[in-house]
Amino acid sequence: MLLCGTQALGQTTATDTAQARLLMQKQRTEATKEALAAQKRQTEASRESAKAAKAELNKQEEAMEQQKRELKEQELVAKQQRQQQKTVEQQLKEEKRQLREQKKRAKNEL
Repeated sequence: MLLCGTQALGQTTATDTAQARLLMQKQRTEATKEALAAQKRQTEASRESAKAAKAELNKQEEAMEQQKRELKEQELVAKQQRQQQKTVEQQLKEEKRQLREQKKRAKNEL
């Protein structure tokens, strides 16, 4: 009888140990699942952040392109204005020259 009790006690201890190991394995598995879920959330947040940063970069690049177009347009207008100013100055010089000649002729005629 004593032998049977010891044998039963040994089996109970082995069962308890196996259950404890199983419980520890389940806890590790659950902790791993939670860590993976947290990592997944962090990865998704990083993706969203990267998307937002990319959208902002695209927006800034478009604004820069718009500024370049506006600058080119302003440069073209300035170039046209300079050319127009040169033309007007040349016309003014020509008119002054003609006036001087007219004055000279008028003076000579007197």
